[in-house]
Amino acid sequence: MKRKYYEFVKVVLFLLLTSTNIFASDNIWMTFNKNPNEINYRVCREQIQTSNDILKDNTKIWDTPVAVSLVSNNKLYNDFLNLVDRRNPYAVELAIQIYPFTDAAAREYLCQAVGKTIKTNPTFLLHLLRKYEVDNDREIRCFIGSYPVDEFTDDVDKNISETKNRIKFLKTVTSPELIEYREKCVSILSNYKRRLEKLKKNMNN
Repeated sequence: MKRKYYEFVKVVLFLLLTSTNIFASDNIWMTFNKNPNEINYRVCREQIQTSNDILKDNTKIWDTPVAVSLVSNNKLYNDFLNLVDRRNPYAVELAIQIYPFTDAAAREYLCQAVGKTIKTNPTFLLHLLRKYEVDNDREIRCFIGSYPVDEFTDDVDKNISETKNRIKFLKTVTSPELIEYREKCVSILSNYKRRLEKLKKNMNN
């Protein structure tokens, strides 16, 4: 009981310290959304690091500062995802870091937004996956192979075409330190493409 109380106090104190007024109209993520620069990025990153420390104490993700101040706030989270969707580099980097504090639809939308970076700056995306040691196939698949539902649901041909395009862009990355991640991502998407092609074949039979 004492441990849970201590964890709760840590969350509340951190939110009070890092938010202008968490219960009013402003917090650090609102500030970042309004002005996504390096200074505001660093403040958000500090909250993520604190949330990671709290998560190690077996705290539920929805009790962490990131989840409370960003992910559970629909408007702030949607505004943040819009920045990721527009490929703001600070937002994309923060998105990779807040992945552990999301699930279900929140995670799906996050990955859809991040994945679009493949077609504009695949080197940057691979750099981030490497920097934050995202090496689990399932997590990588989420980041690089989640497509917007409104565009691709129930359209196998579109999914195949999008997957081919993402593979093509990934193959343009030539930085030696990113080759391993490039090949891993290409392999994951190639396997996905083969499953889609098999599905299409079965549908046509």
